[in-house]
Amino acid sequence: MKQGYFSDFAQVPMINCLVRTRFGGDIALNVRFVIDTGAHNVVMGPLDSRTFERQFGISVRDLPPDPDGIRGVTGRADAWLLEGDIHLGEREYPVVMKVMEPFNGSNQPGYSLLGRPVLSQVTLVMDARNSFIALYD
Repeated sequence: MKQGYFSDFAQVPMINCLVRTRFGGDIALNVRFVIDTGAHNVVMGPLDSRTFERQFGISVRDLPPDPDGIRGVTGRADAWLLEGDIHLGEREYPVVMKVMEPFNGSNQPGYSLLGRPVLSQVTLVMDARNSFIALYD
């Protein structure tokens, strides 16, 4: 079981996860994800992609480009692909994550999204009245 939480602002369901990838070496990054049951993908948002670049000295532009980019309610954006594993408790879930343009002050900061590629493999329990979120294997 991995426990999530509701954000202080707007009570958005969130979870902190370790993301591991072997791109450029064995890399591990702590990512704060919005739990998004409507998201078709797992997405590393602009704030986390900026951290990825700064912490590991790897430009997202060195990753393979995603020809489809990211499409959402706000439109379309360029994206790059990063293979890795998301750690939830004791389990790892292999994913191909879409990585957004790093936050640079002229784009929206945006959160990372934990979507259906992972959520379809777990049981998600959300109880807003009691501020409880858990993902079970």
